[in-house]
Amino acid sequence: MATSVDLEHRPLTRGPRGAASDAPLRRAAGSGFRLRLAVAAGLMGAGALVVAAVVGGAAGTSAIADPGAVTRWGLLVARTVYDVTAMGTIGILVVAVVLLSTASSALSTESQRLVRVAGRWSVAWVTAAAVSVPLTLSDVAGIPVWETLAPDVFPLAADLPQTRALLSSAWLAALVAVGSARCRSTALGWLLLVTGVGALLPLLLSGHTGHGDQQAAAVIGLTSHVLAAAVWVGGLLALGVHVRSADLLAVALPRYSRVALACFALVATSGIVMGWVALTEPGELLSTAYGQLLLGKTAALGALGALGHRQRRRALPSVAARRPHAFLRLAAVEIAIMVATAGLAVGLSRTAPPDGGDHAAAVTSMTDVRRAEAART
Repeated sequence: MATSVDLEHRPLTRGPRGAASDAPLRRAAGSGFRLRLAVAAGLMGAGALVVAAVVGGAAGTSAIADPGAVTRWGLLVARTVYDVTAMGTIGILVVAVVLLSTASSALSTESQRLVRVAGRWSVAWVTAAAVSVPLTLSDVAGIPVWETLAPDVFPLAADLPQTRALLSSAWLAALVAVGSARCRSTALGWLLLVTGVGALLPLLLSGHTGHGDQQAAAVIGLTSHVLAAAVWVGGLLALGVHVRSADLLAVALPRYSRVALACFALVATSGIVMGWVALTEPGELLSTAYGQLLLGKTAALGALGALGHRQRRRALPSVAARRPHAFLRLAAVEIAIMVATAGLAVGLSRTAPPDGGDHAAAVTSMTDVRRAEAART
């Protein structure tokens, strides 16, 4: 592909057009832009998480054994950070290895830099996973989080499915962090991407160990949902925040736009499948907390779809003309909504679905079963 060869072997244009196109991107996507975006996305994510926790009851005390407010809220925050950093890691690797691919076996200079950026995101992912281990153990055992560090309690982390999954994810994400520091080849970039995807899977599968058609549908739907969201959200994050050249953005954005459309369709379809599994009748969308949060996620998805359509119609031509400001403004709004949606998703994952279906019963009883296992141990 001619474009790929140019990215690897030809320096960016240094004439008037190149000079005029790269400077505005550096100013628009500089440290001030990133700080404002981080603050806005953090506030929207925190607000959505609080609303979801209150509406869904995740912040409420447990009827069996309450681990305390630190565990209840800490687990929600840690899981949100876990999800966002995981999506950031995978999406940035997709941009570096796939969307900015070259005809050479070596990664371009910009791709190597993005892989190192993904490595920094994966360090945050490892940290969130590690913090989640004692919080999850506290939640399962129904004891304050500091008591989980006792010698006779903490070893349970190796026995419980969800803490084992978190440890597996942390280990694989750590491999991405280490490997990204010296990644120069496309083959190693692909290996890091596959490892990052693998790090997502243990936690997705840990809560769905039952049998039956509904359990299979839940596993397939959830896995497809999260992987597509990771590529979609993380890819936009990479392009909107971490790509510094308007010329490279003009190459990568049209490719990402096609990938994002496919991810949007997959996220919507898998969300419908999971909603069908969890709910027994349409009326539960309005009459239950689970259904109301599901409607909130659906509304956010619709808003992101509308913004994506606007990006394709207006921002793509501007980026092709080396005027990235319209894209960056819309991308900032999209990223903030995506982080808020992640907060809603975490609250939804901690909300019991309506009684009636196999999946609903499994999710509702999950914590009780784990607490019983911990008590027996």
